[in-house]
Amino acid sequence: MVNEKCFELNWINGIKKSNAQLNPVYAENTIYAFELLSELVNLNIDFVFKGGTSLLLHFPQPRRLSTDIDIIGDFDLEIFDAIIKKNPRFQGFKDADRKHDLPMIKNLGFYYDTVLPDVDDQFVLLDIIKAKPRFPKIEEKEIKCDLLETDEALIVKIPTVESLLGDKLTAFAPDTIGIPLEDDTFRPVNVIKQLFDISLLFDAANDLQEINEAYNMSHKLNCEIRDQHFKIDETLNDTIQTCLELSSEGFSVGRNYAQTIMNKGCNRLNQFLISEPFSVNLAKKHAAKVALIATILKKERFDLKLIDLKYTKKKIEQLRDAKIHARFSKLMPLKESDAEAFYYWYLTSQIEEGKL
Repeated sequence: MVNEKCFELNWINGIKKSNAQLNPVYAENTIYAFELLSELVNLNIDFVFKGGTSLLLHFPQPRRLSTDIDIIGDFDLEIFDAIIKKNPRFQGFKDADRKHDLPMIKNLGFYYDTVLPDVDDQFVLLDIIKAKPRFPKIEEKEIKCDLLETDEALIVKIPTVESLLGDKLTAFAPDTIGIPLEDDTFRPVNVIKQLFDISLLFDAANDLQEINEAYNMSHKLNCEIRDQHFKIDETLNDTIQTCLELSSEGFSVGRNYAQTIMNKGCNRLNQFLISEPFSVNLAKKHAAKVALIATILKKERFDLKLIDLKYTKKKIEQLRDAKIHARFSKLMPLKESDAEAFYYWYLTSQIEEGKL
């Protein structure tokens, strides 16, 4: 369980000192999210912890706060009453209105009294996929991170970096199986969070076969959840096209959402960040990485080695005379403004054309 002092105002304000733009509400949310996760483990139910908050267990130095708990497992929801009876920090829970009618998805809000002044009482969102976990590889991690201290060593099952990357990639396909960009629940910051997380996982990943296997498993599950029948090429093309729209924001006309996402989403993400401030240029780098991994999966180029593809300053020389496929031609200005983003789009173009 989370140590008592982590719920105090001084501790939360200490987290905020790492970034002037960080919102202390999200710091407190994250602490309570780990308290809820600890209680779930103590229920001895079979589940796998995934989603953005699980990245805090993969990376010792936290990069961004994450305030929800995402799990997958098939169990009776009535067991959550035991958490409220046992842990006085949670005042109760109820269905969270997520404006969907998907029987395999359940969203619950666990409410708590905040210690922050002039802030309404908050809740931790528990997102549940009621299904048997489907990942190529799962590992066990102790529930601990640099944001908090714990009183006992609790172990939770989470997907490996590669399995989590493949799973997260399916969420970034807004016109098919992913999170829609233009409905009533659309929040630009959620798109940027996905870019941020996938890029972070990309930097740590190595096994393309496992990423692909995880993507295929998650793709099948998401089609079942939504009663849809998209082909894998359709969803990967959806991801690539969305990244293209976001990367070209500012020097070409794309769909209306691109400017909103890049400006509002990037500004809002700074309220979650423990690391360096975020910007539109960083988002374009992240979008380029996402497009590359989606293209590798689409073209089944599992012979490639991710470590050889990752950008270094030594790669700049090979871009001197580089040109990219006509589909991506509106990204040519990146060659002058952002060598790293252009490099990843250049690789994407080369793979698309069969030149790499």
